[in-house]
Amino acid sequence: MTIAELEHMDVIHCPIYEEALQILKMADSQGYKWCYGKSFLEDINWIKYQGETCYNIRRGEYCNKAYYLKGKYRIFEAKDFLEPTVQDTISSLLIF
Repeated sequence: MTIAELEHMDVIHCPIYEEALQILKMADSQGYKWCYGKSFLEDINWIKYQGETCYNIRRGEYCNKAYYLKGKYRIFEAKDFLEPTVQDTISSLLIF
């Protein structure tokens, strides 16, 4: 799935700040903004909910994961939108 394929009832859960930053950079590069008009990169809005932060890219909103679960939103994990890192690749190849 890509950010462009997200619908209004879809959110991305970003449990790690670095993932949030990468997701918002991708969305910003595609022209998405916060509902109040600012660039996603001007306000990351991760600190308030930290590991529970979810972003609704299409609506330009964010909240905690519990809010979106109650609202019956589809929740995707940030890692599903991000390229695997070298460390991820190495880890997946290691056999114990």
